[in-house]
Amino acid sequence: MSVDKLQVVGASFTTENYGIAVQQGDTELLNAINAALVKLKADGVIDQLKAKYKIK
Repeated sequence: MSVDKLQVVGASFTTENYGIAVQQGDTELLNAINAALVKLKADGVIDQLKAKYKIK
């Protein structure tokens, strides 16, 4: 699916947070995901995406 074809059609109706499930004991994957999220936040990518898609 192309991002260009996505369209917001109304106001947000929910504000829940999301999580990523990792198999218990898979610390290697958990650490990799956490490190990637920290880097995305530090580099400003998360804030850019929130602004682009009008997420508060």
